[in-house]
Amino acid sequence: MHRFWKHIIKPILVKIKPTCIVEIGAAEGLNTVNIVNLCKKFGARCHVIDPLVPARLSSIEADFKEVGTFHQDLSIHALKGLKGDCFLIDGDHNWYTVFNELKAIFNENVDAHPTIFFHDVCFPYARRDLYYNPSNVPAEFVLPYKTDSGIDLVTDKLIKGYGLNLGLANAIQLGGPKNGVLTAIEDFIVELSLSESYTYFELPLLHGLGLLIHKDRLLGLAGDLIQSIFRTPTNLLELTKVIERERLKVMQAYCDYVVVTQKTPQ
Repeated sequence: MHRFWKHIIKPILVKIKPTCIVEIGAAEGLNTVNIVNLCKKFGARCHVIDPLVPARLSSIEADFKEVGTFHQDLSIHALKGLKGDCFLIDGDHNWYTVFNELKAIFNENVDAHPTIFFHDVCFPYARRDLYYNPSNVPAEFVLPYKTDSGIDLVTDKLIKGYGLNLGLANAIQLGGPKNGVLTAIEDFIVELSLSESYTYFELPLLHGLGLLIHKDRLLGLAGDLIQSIFRTPTNLLELTKVIERERLKVMQAYCDYVVVTQKTPQ
């Protein structure tokens, strides 16, 4: 999600001025650094949730202690009792986790009208579950999966021995109920009847950026900015999809090269 920070996420946050930002899924901490710097500038707080400590957290330890709290836990546990008005969700990419993250967020913060950014709302996990650790998800919500097969860009099927994200627990099934990140978002919007009070936006690049935002926040300058970013003209939107497709082809070629040669290109 850090690739969206400079041109999309940060400008929006500057306009809506959140008081507490919660990052779910920090990876190496690239976006954590961005969040901490913004919180220091605007006097906000932040919470970072991840089962593993981000590698870059030690490099900003003093600043982070000033504005933030780290939760080394699964998101659906850490979110209980956690208050915030802006959330960046980029954790475990499966229906159960995303749906229950949203449930926990709204249980604790519904009156704050939380603004929520999502990563991976497009290919390959919009309609397919990924389990970083299947044992973290109740068995009844774990679809049959394979770890020896990657995702083929052309067919969107699992191919043994190569493809995108080979080695991860990718659900065999594509589509269907309770399967994928975007499906979880859509199901949650329906369950809470949010369509009257919230608007969902999406950009189909870099695996997809989603934004769920209360309609009151779309008034004024913040709304103008968000509309200009996400209401892309049709021709430019179609070009964006083409560019994303070409980027994914390069990714798949890279993955295939590594599998065949067992070495990383120099």
